[in-house]
Amino acid sequence: MSDQLILMKDTELRALVFDAVRDAISQGKNYQGEDQSKIYLSCKEAASFLGKTPNSIRQLVSKDQIQYIKKGALLYFRKDDLITYLEGKDSPNDDCIIKMRGVKK
Repeated sequence: MSDQLILMKDTELRALVFDAVRDAISQGKNYQGEDQSKIYLSCKEAASFLGKTPNSIRQLVSKDQIQYIKKGALLYFRKDDLITYLEGKDSPNDDCIIKMRGVKK
């Protein structure tokens, strides 16, 4: 195997990297076939993921026992945060809770 130097313009390199990243994201699956493009779950999806009801998820939110993102009236949850909750690791404090208001047009 010989070492070769390949010259290209920065715009060509950016396009090449952009295409590679776009392809990786569009595939969005890990080796187990799980869809990784869905990072954020709705309240109903989070409840299903944790084996709870949506109402029990809202109770956890009201007690600040689970991390969430609030956009308008809707709640969203990161899969990683739900796994952390399941594993019983540090419960979030007020600094960890992210609250976002919906964007009005």
